[in-house]
Formats: sequence, C-alpha cells, structure tokens
Amino acid sequence: MPGTWADDAACAGSAVPDAWFATDSKNAETAYAKSVCALCPVTAACLQFALEIGPSQAQGIWGKTTEEQRSYMRKKRRPAA
Repeated sequence: MPGTWADDAACAGSAVPDAWFATDSKNAETAYAKSVCALCPVTAACLQFALEIGPSQAQGIWGKTTEEQRSYMRKKRRPAA
C-alpha cells in the first residue's frame, strides 16, 4: 500500500513480522505486536482498514486488536434485525 497510512505504521519493516500473524491471542508474539501498535501513529486507520476488509483478509493483529476482538466489534456494530 505505497503512499498510504501503512507507510507510517510502526510495524512496517518489523524485525519480527510473524508477530502480527500469531494464532494464539495470548502469546508473546501477540503481546509484542500489540506493544508496537500502542506506539503507532496510525492505529485507528489500521483498525478501520481491518474492519472494512473483513476477517478473510485481515488476519492477525491490526490496529492493536486480535481477530477475536474485531469479530466482537463487528457484531456490536450490526443493527438489530
């Protein structure tokens, strides 16, 4: 995504790229990824992007959230039937 918010992401060029795709939401890699996100200037844009593209494409940590957390956010956003 050249020329976008991703260029300013704290995770860009990370020494531990697999941390953002850890499968266990409570392991050391996930904690590391979230700690990097906590210092990131584009966390809100990253999270919004992940929510918009959905779970099939936004796997792992995005905007300091896990897939499970984003799933919960999506369910809360859905209007009642």
